[in-house]
Amino acid sequence: MILPHWSDLPGFDLHLDQLIELTNGYLRPITGDIVTKTMMHNYFKADVLVAPDKKAIIRFI
Repeated sequence: MILPHWSDLPGFDLHLDQLIELTNGYLRPITGDIVTKTMMHNYFKADVLVAPDKKAIIRFI
């Protein structure tokens, strides 16, 4: 499994559940672990990821 380049990620809005599904699709085969909604919220709070502008919507640029 190869992780995608930033430019290969979707160029449209994703709901949080879609982001988690996409993330787990790439990471689960490598790590065997999954990312949860709680983990994502903690990453937003810690400024590891940019929090969404709208409720549960993430935009890749």
